[in-house]
Amino acid sequence: MKIFLKNLSIIPRWVIFSLDLLIVLLSFALAVIIRFNFELDQVIEQISIVNLSVVSLAYMIAMGIFRPFIGIVRYTHTRDIFIVLKVVLVSSALLVAVNMLHAFKYAQGLYPFSTVVVCGLFSASLLLGYRFVVKEFFDYAKRSVDKRKRVVIYGAGMAGRITADLLASNALTYELLFFIDDDIKKGNTRLHGKKIIHPGK
Repeated sequence: MKIFLKNLSIIPRWVIFSLDLLIVLLSFALAVIIRFNFELDQVIEQISIVNLSVVSLAYMIAMGIFRPFIGIVRYTHTRDIFIVLKVVLVSSALLVAVNMLHAFKYAQGLYPFSTVVVCGLFSASLLLGYRFVVKEFFDYAKRSVDKRKRVVIYGAGMAGRITADLLASNALTYELLFFIDDDIKKGNTRLHGKKIIHPGK
């Protein structure tokens, strides 16, 4: 369990990047639904491939600049809050600029400006929210691991194996460190992935 948590102390960047982008697109969809009061026809028209692509590109550019997907999980702190806010502000500015250019050229924007604002609010809240939830989970799991009782088993025979199996079934309560056995032949070998140590060494 401890090794598992250590290896996952930082989630792979591509996972965070993908999850961030998914949250942004979900935020945009929610913003459109609220803006158009659940009018299905208008909602479907706004949640188009073009609009979703524009939103994705804007946020991908901002994420590429500020890199909010680095160092997440157990190391989320105040600095990450400002990074996420920068991502949301810059991407929102890009979306406004694209909308203005489209309105200038075609006399109509791709989406209402209010949608960009609401999308930004949802994105900031959800991006920060899930980061702190994940951080709290790892902090809780780490505390649980640290509270485990450390156990050394004397004897690597049948009784030792049975005891190790019982400890393994209660991994959140006990941590097996190693075995001690006076059989010289078993020295420096392993059982259940744990070292067998001769008491004379």
